Amino acid sequence: MNIVLLGAPGAGKGTQAEKISMHLQLSHISTGEILRDAVEKKTTLGVKAKSYMDQGDLVPDDIMISLIKEVLPENKDFLLDGFPRTLDQAIALDQSLDKEGKAIHLAINLDVSRELLMVRMEKRGRSDDNRQTIERRLDNYDKQTLPLIEYYKSQGKLKSVDGNQIIGVVENSILELLEAR
Repeated sequence: MNIVLLGAPGAGKGTQAEKISMHLQLSHISTGEILRDAVEKKTTLGVKAKSYMDQGDLVPDDIMISLIKEVLPENKDFLLDGFPRTLDQAIALDQSLDKEGKAIHLAINLDVSRELLMVRMEKRGRSDDNRQTIERRLDNYDKQTLPLIEYYKSQGKLKSVDGNQIIGVVENSILELLEAR
């Protein structure tokens, strides 16, 4: 099963992705980790991405799509954490997977209130998590990523989980959702 994990920055995608991918034996592909690693290593991609990330902007679609195509496993199901983030990325992902006879089977949306997202992100203490950048990232999410919910909903692939709850409850909700499928 190939899964996309959706949710605003600070929704807990990374935490839940690790747990779910281990439970289901899926390859966990975290674009956040891939990008942070590229920034730390100062690769060409990392240098380009850092300028967008520091401003709270999304990394452009062409960079992200190329990156994802390079890391998708050939013969193993996967869970994508942090990608796609725009409708164009979702469409490009579907087209790329279709060429290989693959597809996204399920999109799980971690639904978290904006207030809780602000609190969570301020506590993380990453260099790009100051209040102004956090608000910009959440505004960008609302504008660019929320259309993905409709995209996957229209395909009958979207399931939402209340991400306002504690980690274990969210994990159990996701596992119940997957077992029912």
